[in-house]
Amino acid sequence: MKKVNAIAMILLAISIALPTTFSMAAAEQDTSSSQAITAKININSASQAQLQEIPGIGPVTASKIETYRNDNGAFTQVDQLTNIKGIGSITLEKMKPYITI
Repeated sequence: MKKVNAIAMILLAISIALPTTFSMAAAEQDTSSSQAITAKININSASQAQLQEIPGIGPVTASKIETYRNDNGAFTQVDQLTNIKGIGSITLEKMKPYITI
């Protein structure tokens, strides 16, 4: 009976300790990922690699942004990104916190 109680106590201690450990690890991970992008990316001067750091922009869209800049000049408003095929209003709203002109 003492062995059963000892095992139960160990399992109870583990079940209490593990969620706390996982929660702390998740909190640390969330903090580091939110700090990954601290400065906004200028869509007028960013390279294709820099543009791809913006959520929602992959290599094809980055190339389209660069082509648009070359053909039309610098963006004067962030909303002009919707002129690029593949960037709609919903995608633009997700990107806005990460971009500037």
